[in-house]
Amino acid sequence: MVYGNILGFSADGGPQLLSEVARVVARGGVLILDVSSPVAAVTEFLTAGARRRFLLRILRDPEYYLFGVHTKLSDRAHQPYAPERLAFWEFDFYTVDGAESALATAGFRPIDRMAVGAVGAFRDRLTTIARRERTTWKNLLELEEVIGRRPGVLETGHGFVMAAVRSGRGRPTRSRA
Repeated sequence: MVYGNILGFSADGGPQLLSEVARVVARGGVLILDVSSPVAAVTEFLTAGARRRFLLRILRDPEYYLFGVHTKLSDRAHQPYAPERLAFWEFDFYTVDGAESALATAGFRPIDRMAVGAVGAFRDRLTTIARRERTTWKNLLELEEVIGRRPGVLETGHGFVMAAVRSGRGRPTRSRA
């Protein structure tokens, strides 16, 4: 089991991390991995802004706070370290397809996935703050639309859990330890 979003915290080292995990998991062994999604990035920024009472400033200029990085919905989005922009660490966010691809490259066959951590702990506060100005309300709705937070669509919340079987394929790596 690999919990704690270490794939995301490994940032550009994600492929190397998965290769090392594949090295220690026996063929036929099962890996359980939690992964942080782009939805988590946007949610974290919005809730941090609501807690620190500067959500209105964030919604006035979403691009300054790197929202474009997280809403591109490519297989993997890279958040650079930029504390002045509310990005306190370097991080990679994966879509489900991106995580499945990364696992397959490392020699795992994905067998199951499950969404976790429903979004919305600060939902009431977010909407109250965003409604103060028409442009900020519009920005919040656009951000939520881009990341898939709309009625009737499964939102992955802060991330998802992947289950995968070690297949024996993948890039052979040697431990640096």
